Amino acid sequence: MKNRDRLTRYNSTNVRVNGFKQVLVYWHLSFLNALAPKLVEQLIRKLFFIPRCRPLKAVEKEFLDRGERFFIKVNGEDVVCWRWGSGPSILFAHGWNGRGIQFRTFIQSVLEHGYSAIAFDGPGHGESGKRSSSYFQMTDAVRALLKDSTDQPLLGLIGHSFGAAAIVNAQHKEHTKIPAVLLAPALQLQRLLDEAFQFHGVPLEIFYKIISHYENEYHYKLTEDNPAQILPSLDIPMLIIHDEHDQVVPVTDSKNSAQISDNLDLMITTGLGHSRILKNKEIIEYALDYLTDHRKSE
Repeated sequence: MKNRDRLTRYNSTNVRVNGFKQVLVYWHLSFLNALAPKLVEQLIRKLFFIPRCRPLKAVEKEFLDRGERFFIKVNGEDVVCWRWGSGPSILFAHGWNGRGIQFRTFIQSVLEHGYSAIAFDGPGHGESGKRSSSYFQMTDAVRALLKDSTDQPLLGLIGHSFGAAAIVNAQHKEHTKIPAVLLAPALQLQRLLDEAFQFHGVPLEIFYKIISHYENEYHYKLTEDNPAQILPSLDIPMLIIHDEHDQVVPVTDSKNSAQISDNLDLMITTGLGHSRILKNKEIIEYALDYLTDHRKSE
């Protein structure tokens, strides 16, 4: 996706590729798919649907050890969660290939404000890893935590990228109205996935077949559960914070959504990219103030 603008159209099947390597991958996978479709599907799942999370740093492990570790069941699997502090909670949802600990700087500020924080490693990620994952499974994890927090209502939700998309879908499915901050959200998720697979030369026929299997297994539809389509129907205060030069998720997606969604506030940053936005002190304070103000006004 980083080289999105360099994609070129290839042949009558409208496959987008980025050079000779992608053409070879496309034809190789197409040929194998005709001979052994199940084998090709297993290969694509392994390459694209199993997250690759970096190892924990010592300071991150120490921070996790300070939290209360607990588990929730999501589609029969344990998802590892942590809770820090006491008082009203803020729930964090990380992005693809991420971990809950990515919000460590955010969580420290939450505790300083007298709130509690909940983070988790999504299905297939970090401590909840060793299996495939998807947008639908991440949505189910957020939904499970929304249900788990009924005894102590959440102050707000904060999600990054893929996790922000899951927050939108989860709130829609659970009919909740909890203020949320969406950091570099993958709102046009379906298009981003299409572009990513085409960029790597994967025939969309194979990709859509795999997505269809996930849809049937978890009872979702990517076309209907695409965050950009859901947002206008949500009557929930939401703040989008997105960097002008984000090279992973284009800021234009957030700008377009803000124009058609009355419930959205938009803040554009410069120089923070896709991930550094999680550690900027000014952004963190602005996000927490937003959640506090909108929760008090209910």
